Amino acid sequence: MTTEGMFRSVGLLAAVMAGMQGIVGYYVAAPQCAVLLPGFAQIWAGNAPAAYNAVLIVGAAHLAVFAAAFWETTRPVLKRSTTSVVLLIGVQTLIGFVVEPHMLIMVAAEFPFVVSRRASLWCLFGLATLVGLTGVVAGYWAIAPARAAIGVNFLSIIAWQIFAFLVGYLATSERRNRMELAAAHSELLATQQLLAESSRTAERLHIARELHDALGYHLAALSLHLDLAGRQAAPIGSESLRTARDIARQLLAEVRTAVGATRNERAIDLRQALRTLCSGIPSHRIDLSFDERFEVVNPSLAHVIFRAVQEAISNAIRHSGADTVKVTLATRDCGHEISVSDNGKGTCEMRLGNGLRGMRERVEEYGGTVETMSAAGDGFTVRLWLPQPETRQ
Repeated sequence: MTTEGMFRSVGLLAAVMAGMQGIVGYYVAAPQCAVLLPGFAQIWAGNAPAAYNAVLIVGAAHLAVFAAAFWETTRPVLKRSTTSVVLLIGVQTLIGFVVEPHMLIMVAAEFPFVVSRRASLWCLFGLATLVGLTGVVAGYWAIAPARAAIGVNFLSIIAWQIFAFLVGYLATSERRNRMELAAAHSELLATQQLLAESSRTAERLHIARELHDALGYHLAALSLHLDLAGRQAAPIGSESLRTARDIARQLLAEVRTAVGATRNERAIDLRQALRTLCSGIPSHRIDLSFDERFEVVNPSLAHVIFRAVQEAISNAIRHSGADTVKVTLATRDCGHEISVSDNGKGTCEMRLGNGLRGMRERVEEYGGTVETMSAAGDGFTVRLWLPQPETRQ
């Protein structure tokens, strides 16, 4: 079980136990309160069983709703609507004040799960302030001997809220670090695959050059010398020289054929590298699709495309608030078109950070173009076009 799973399970148990404490408190204190209120003693005495049942049923219903809201709030979901967050936290806060204020400790632990780090601190401050004001009002209406106990009780709730908030913050940080580590691992594997493909291509080119420059040169020289020797030799050895000359020419032709096959450019397995990159990101859904004609031969072009897709996915994960990223690669208009879009919050004001600026510089250096499109609430899209090597100006 992960740290986050343990936190959710133990937190749910703590919330239920705190709620049961509040229900038992109502159950025990109800007769005493009825006696203290003028005119209610006889009413309570005649309806005690029904009142007890009502306390248990209503309390259990409140506890079930709180537990369900807590479990949903702490569920690892990347994208939640503001309405659902306000509703879940608001219902739990209300139930905590009605049933048992100690339940608000677990509400404080949920803030890092549903809002940003800075916003969660403000939420903690607001909840602690609300609990403190409630303690002041309760102490004001209480009898003098009980005020100190009430004050200490509410201060302890605030202290436990801060502690629970830190535990929730650590749990979310651990989840975030685990996801970043998995993404970094997938990026490393994909980069290794791409480098291995590029190394194999470079090695084939190196072998082809060595065959052509060394062995091909010597075979060509041997063929020329055999031809010259055949013309100068006596008739007795001319037949053997012609045979040797033919063998040398045939061997030279085979070497040239082998060199041509070795130098023949093969497609870089960019698809597998991108699949490895996308499959290793557990936090988001990455939809990766290729055009049937999409094929990259040039290693430098494959590197540019890989880095651009990597940067676009990284930006979507870190900044967009999206839960789905769509990556499409196609070949059209004598070049390669790459599109990376997400379903995040988008933006009305386009600002290029260092990542997008570096992507644009790398693509434009190769002769391509970069286009960014976004609108508030409509996600973010990065579209690239890169020329094929033979069409590059």
